[in-house]
Amino acid sequence: MAVEFVNWNSISEADRENYEKITAIIKDKVLKKEAINPGKRKPGDVVTKINSDIEFEFNHYDHKCLYCCFKIRPASANNIDDPFDTNTNYCHYDEVHDDYIYQDEWAELIIACINNGTLTKEMWRSKFKKRESFEISEFETAE
Repeated sequence: MAVEFVNWNSISEADRENYEKITAIIKDKVLKKEAINPGKRKPGDVVTKINSDIEFEFNHYDHKCLYCCFKIRPASANNIDDPFDTNTNYCHYDEVHDDYIYQDEWAELIIACINNGTLTKEMWRSKFKKRESFEISEFETAE
């Protein structure tokens, strides 16, 4: 597209009317750029989202208990054979930032299970302390 600058005061009335018509058909072009990790949450965002939709306080320790008990990602950042060994329905390893990010579905699963009574803080803390796990498919159907 060529752009021509015109001295508004030096053109005829007929040309001004034509320019008015042209400016009416030019629209702003919105460029959309690729977003990295859209719909993904950092752990703090998961905790915030869950707290906004449940009746008690959910903290980072609770989140750790749940991702360990549901085995959606490796339990520790130390001595992991494969940090990419995640349940990609809920969690991904971000190699660039060397951390884990969570799908919105992860927070939604936790919220649904807490609110429908199939998951309690006592249940996940007890399982975590005993190093036991939940079968996630049993909770996915409970949503």
